[in-house]
Amino acid sequence: MTIDDKIKLPAEPEFDKLTSEKTQFQKISYARELRAVGQALEAQHVSSLDLELKDGLYVVRGRLTAADYAQLSFLGFIQDLVSRVGSALTGGSRRAFYEIDLSYQPEEIEELDSKGRAHRRAADKTPDPYGLAQKLRGVGSFLDYRPEITLTGVSVEDQWVTVRYRTAEGRIEQAKQDVTYFYNYWVKMYLRRGLRPSQTLPNDSPFVVNWRVAEKHESNSGS
Repeated sequence: MTIDDKIKLPAEPEFDKLTSEKTQFQKISYARELRAVGQALEAQHVSSLDLELKDGLYVVRGRLTAADYAQLSFLGFIQDLVSRVGSALTGGSRRAFYEIDLSYQPEEIEELDSKGRAHRRAADKTPDPYGLAQKLRGVGSFLDYRPEITLTGVSVEDQWVTVRYRTAEGRIEQAKQDVTYFYNYWVKMYLRRGLRPSQTLPNDSPFVVNWRVAEKHESNSGS
């Protein structure tokens, strides 16, 4: 099977069918697991990544800046030092980014999720929609919203996110959208958990406000 190059988005299920379909197809919460992985990667200062899910194991190749890589470990510091010295001697450019390989077993994700929930209760902050944890959580909400599909991989590069998934018929497909698209799926899932289906997100919701502030910040920083 090959990945379809076109962007394909499966139709959204009706709200009344969501609970029964989740019981039939999907036994885990991708939003919870991916957020836990994202928080761990944020602690490693990972900015972009390629992730694969293999039999419950999350395998990640993450990218981080040279400065962050140097602070990550003593080996990272030595490698970056060698790169800096080499560039000074040869007149070449210093290596700007490094890649690291990480993996997370199901029991590790449970522990990360437990620690993350305790930290969030203490911090009591609304999520940063541009943070890596929230980007992955949005992807998880996209998947949880469609319980008949299963995750195979995720790629994050700047504000673009690509999710690869297997359909109920066994096809491998992918959806590439900006972070706003997947963030909105998290908002939908949040509303479905805490509010009646007929209710909509109020204009003064902290999630809307937080998103608008983040968009304004991104716009100002890019100008």
